[in-house]
Amino acid sequence: MQAKLVTVKQCSDPAEAAFLANYLEENGIHVENSMEKMGAWSGRYSMLARGPVLRVYPKDAPKARQLLQNPPPPIDEDYEFQTEAPKTDWIPGEQPQACPCCGSGNIVSVPGNLLRGWLVSVLTFGIAKPFGAPLWICRDCDWDSRRERQG
Repeated sequence: MQAKLVTVKQCSDPAEAAFLANYLEENGIHVENSMEKMGAWSGRYSMLARGPVLRVYPKDAPKARQLLQNPPPPIDEDYEFQTEAPKTDWIPGEQPQACPCCGSGNIVSVPGNLLRGWLVSVLTFGIAKPFGAPLWICRDCDWDSRRERQG
């Protein structure tokens, strides 16, 4: 006969459940994470389950609840957050080296006035090619050269 387990924490997502289960295991408490048995529950059906729960043996429940009141902060040494966006001097009409908003170099060019330029080019038999300045788009923050830099 299997011992009855007590729920000590209702988690919001599988990542939180895994983090807290690992924390309790490191402190010597055996934890059953319900997410391990809900592998096929994904998408909209996972909302019906209201998130994974952590269960422990009744004798370990007080210690587990006490540990869960002050869990350790997640380790974020792999993430680098910029607190201030780098300022770049970009002059409209020139090719930007970096995005004026986020500083990313992931910028692509989209030719401007394609339809109008193609029509004039066809009507003049290729003599005139009045394509406008290209539209520059940052693939990281969706900035484009038609709008002003915010911030």
